[in-house]
This record gives sequence, structure tokens and C-alpha cells, in this order.
Amino acid sequence: AALRAQDRELAKLLAALDARDAWAETTLLVVSDHGMTRYERSLDVRERLAEAGVRARVIHAVATAQIHLARADDAARALEVLRGVPGLAAWPRHELPEALRYQHPRSGDLVALATPPLALLPGRDAGARFGGLLRLFGGALGAHGYAPAAVPEMAAIFVAIGRGVPPGARLPRVHAVDVAPTVTGLLGIEPPSSSEGRGLAFDP
Repeated sequence: AALRAQDRELAKLLAALDARDAWAETTLLVVSDHGMTRYERSLDVRERLAEAGVRARVIHAVATAQIHLARADDAARALEVLRGVPGLAAWPRHELPEALRYQHPRSGDLVALATPPLALLPGRDAGARFGGLLRLFGGALGAHGYAPAAVPEMAAIFVAIGRGVPPGARLPRVHAVDVAPTVTGLLGIEPPSSSEGRGLAFDP
């Protein structure tokens, strides 16, 4: 129902651009920020660490967890516990892969990254409590935030039409960081100074 409603709104926008004959000066980009995938089991990282005698404040984010240790000396034990969970990787903040862009002072002392079908959820989360019941009746639990290089379902959409886009043009895989410099290139202005991407060339 939500997708049908979005389609109707998009159709109204396209019809209005047609009616105004505005395509010569308009480029329309339709994008989404991420895809979705199913998960089948969940892990409460704080509880798992507590069982091993490690106290921590944990911020669960389904695919990732930020772990703030009560005692820095517990880092090695916490990493051992987390890395022993199938489908879970974990790093100290200063050893995080650059591609994750998590090396920030506000990140946890440790950061964990799950791979589907595992999700990182606090025990009180409704998905963690009722996921089995939902699946029993044919439902599914969805999540995002997994590493896109490892989980193709995280891919989103990118569709462009109008000024500067030759009809029938096809692009290779577009990275989310390329959207901002593409828009600024179409506008004829400089991209944001923090932009990492590159403007796309819409070759026919």
C-alpha cells in the first residue's frame, strides 16, 4: 500500500512536469537510501557480554552494535566472545576497516557488525521476542545497515530522467556517495567539501 501511494505521487509529479513542458530545465532523480534483507535470529550483545562477565553499555542498531565498555581491560575478553558468534565480526574502534567510516570518537570502544540472517537487537525488542511467531504465520523480519559489499540486498535504486540525461542511458553500479556530486554537477556548482563521491556521466 505504501509503495502504491508513492507511485501515485510520482505519477502526479511526472504529469505536472509534462504539462509544464519543464523537462528542458529539469532533471529528476529517484533514489532510495538502502535496500532490505531478511533476518532470522537475533542476538542481545549486552546480555551475551554480561554472561561472560563483561559489563558494557550497548547501542544495538540491528546490523551493528556500538559497545562502550565499563572497563577498558575487558576489551580482549569482549572481542573473544563476540568473534565467537557465527555471523558476527568485531573490532576495537582504532582497528575498524576504513570502509565502514566508524572511526569516530563517538563510536563505541568496540564495534560489532552482523551478517544476515543475524540481527543485533536488545532482548526487549519486539522483533527479537515475536520473530518466531511472525515466521510461523508466514511473515518475515526485515533489516538494513549490513555491509553493502557483502550483502547485495542492501543495494538501492537510482533512476534519472530529464535535462542532462540522454534517453536510454545506462549506468554501472552507483554508489550513494556519488549522488551529491552528481546533483551539484547538474546544477553547475561545486560539490560539498566533505563529498567523497564523483559526479556521474550519463553516457548514451
